[in-house]
Amino acid sequence: MEEFSAKVQANILYISIATTGKDHRKDKITSVAICDLNYSPIIIDMIQSKPEDIITLKHLLEDDTEKVFYDAKKALHFFHAVDFEINGPIYDVILMDKILRAGSRDKNVAVDRIITEYLGTTITVDSASIPIVKEALILLKLYEAIFCRLADDNLLDTVALEFECIRAVAEMERNGIRVNVEKLINMLQQFTKQQDTFAEMLHKQFGDINLNSYKKVKEAIIKQGIMVDDLRQETLHPHIFPNLFLWDYNIYKNISYKRSLANAILTRVNASTGR
Repeated sequence: MEEFSAKVQANILYISIATTGKDHRKDKITSVAICDLNYSPIIIDMIQSKPEDIITLKHLLEDDTEKVFYDAKKALHFFHAVDFEINGPIYDVILMDKILRAGSRDKNVAVDRIITEYLGTTITVDSASIPIVKEALILLKLYEAIFCRLADDNLLDTVALEFECIRAVAEMERNGIRVNVEKLINMLQQFTKQQDTFAEMLHKQFGDINLNSYKKVKEAIIKQGIMVDDLRQETLHPHIFPNLFLWDYNIYKNISYKRSLANAILTRVNASTGR
């Protein structure tokens, strides 16, 4: 990759895609908008596409021009599904935003939030009546604004390294991980039984409260005469003897976590691939 600090230049393509949904395995690209600093935006209808339009799109994607997306991994997934290869350096404004906000508890990566934060609430672009074209034009302005923030914070090397990994991460996500579904279901059933057992014991001690409510459990423990500031294991440990129900609570939390993890993995297994 060339020196990243020289990337804000005219030979960058700003690409926005519209899709029927978020799952590249079953959803489709409906349209693609592309713009740069020198030419008017173009839009390609992927539903009723003309052969010459597809040839143009493939040429633009496969040359070595730098390309900017809102979400590059999503674009890679959807274009891969229709056998389009994206060559050249890839930039991702959502990833750039994440790097700038590293350590922030705000998990909101919505495009509207990013646009408002970096460009302000009033966005004006060339009179683009087609939403996806307007998105591509805003993407151009957004990339430049976030780039300047990264430069000010001396994060250009960091973001360049992250961009180098985008293709590999996208491929890993598409390949997935093989899962022994039957074994996972058995584990989930075991965790559920164990959780129910410890829940019954804890309800005898605490009463009929929501054991997954931090506030309710803390209140119940304090009612037992045990003054604690939080429910961390290291906080509860000094009080376990003779209050063995605190030991039961720690086990309950551990089993709940494992059960939640097993269930989360099961819900993400693709029915057609088993991965």
